[in-house]
Order: sequence, then structure tokens, then C-alpha cells
Amino acid sequence: MSTAAIAVARQVIGSMDQAAWVIDPTGRIVMINRSALSVLGYRTDDDVVGCCSHAAFHHHHIDGEPYEPSSCPILHATRRPLRYRGGTEWMIRRTGTALPVSWSASELQLDAAKLMLVTLTVLDRLDDEPFAVRERASALERRALYEKACDLIAVQAGDPDLAPNAIAHQLHVSLRHLQTAFAEAGTSPARSIRIARLTRAANLLESGLTVTEVIDQSGFADPSTFRRAFRRHFGTPPTALRATTVLGRTAP
Repeated sequence: MSTAAIAVARQVIGSMDQAAWVIDPTGRIVMINRSALSVLGYRTDDDVVGCCSHAAFHHHHIDGEPYEPSSCPILHATRRPLRYRGGTEWMIRRTGTALPVSWSASELQLDAAKLMLVTLTVLDRLDDEPFAVRERASALERRALYEKACDLIAVQAGDPDLAPNAIAHQLHVSLRHLQTAFAEAGTSPARSIRIARLTRAANLLESGLTVTEVIDQSGFADPSTFRRAFRRHFGTPPTALRATTVLGRTAP
């Protein structure tokens, strides 16, 4: 494809209000407009250009089951455009939330290259969407929220100010919604924070830090709270774990 042809194509899809991207015959994203990036939760085209569109936006069904590329109608459209022109699907945003859409695909010729222009229209719901499907979509969104919160907790466990309401604020959700997501995973935000801090503390003790240093770096408010929580969780006081670690290092 010539530089001029690519520039014209970028200008055309960039001017579209509708979410749109261009894929090559393998399903690889060649270009994408700002509307599509916004709808699907991405910041720049560098996040997705060069990736398979199915792997980026369409990788799971809303019940959490993997969506096999061989079953993807959008990928089929690159090979059989007259048979597969569009339909309704669920797209998965970068956050893991499910998005009901109608899509269409049309051939796009750039010089000698035969590409496919894919456009999306976001729907309030799918017309044939049963209640159980809506529930599964919500469950998938809550699971994605839970996993994102767990990642945040793992990174920020050493911050003594980290608390469930702070996590909810960072993820732009209500505390109740966050607690629901954790409850469905069989735990709570507070318990997950505590376990993350204790795990961090054990790793620091095994690295050779003193108990005082570990308390300072693992997010606990005071030594007595730390020692009680550590013993309850691991069945041994932190001093015993550190002594075992030091002894193991000094043994001949």
C-alpha cells in the first residue's frame, strides 16, 4: 500500500463518527479511528494496530468462555464478504466489560491490497437478549472489576492508606459495587488487602529484612496488629520466620 493511499484511508475513517477500523485478510488491525478507541476503552491506536482484532476485542463470550477465532463472523467476513456482511455481537472492552453492538463489514481496496472496513454501532441491548444473558454480561463485568482491583492491591499493598473505599475511588465504582464483585469471588476487598500485605511481609522477611523494616514496608498500621495478623494467617510469629530464614542462610 502506498503512503498516499494509507493517508487517505486514515483521513476517511478518522472523519467518521461511527466506530471503525480496517483489518487485513488475516484479521490484523491496520488502522482504527478515535471513536472505536473510545468505545472499546483504548487510548491510542498504538495499543491495537498490528494486533488481531478478534484477540483484542472479541476474545471471550459474555459467559466467560473463550470465543474461538474459527467461529468469529468478523474474521469470516475477510474471507467471505458476500456471505458475512454484519450482525450483532458482544465486544469486550479493554476493561473486560461486555458491549452489545451491531457490526458491518465492507471491502476496502487500497492499491492492490484488499482490506475490510469494520464499523460498530453500540446498542442498549441485543433484541434477542434473554435475561440470563444480561446477567452473565454483568457477572463478566464484575469479574473483570475484581481482577483489576486485585492487580491494584498487589501493587499498592505497602501503602498504609490503601483501603476498600480508596480502591473503589481509583476504579471509579461505588464501594458497594466493588464489595459485590469481591463477594462473588468468595472474599472481600478488606480481606484481600490484608492477605496481600501479609504475603508481602513474608516475602520481605525471607529477603532478610528485620521485622521493624517489614512493618514499615507492608502497610500495617502498628506492630501489634501486624504480629497478630501474621500469626493468625501463617501459624507462626514473624520473628520465627525471619529466624528460620537467617539460620538457613548462615548454615554451612
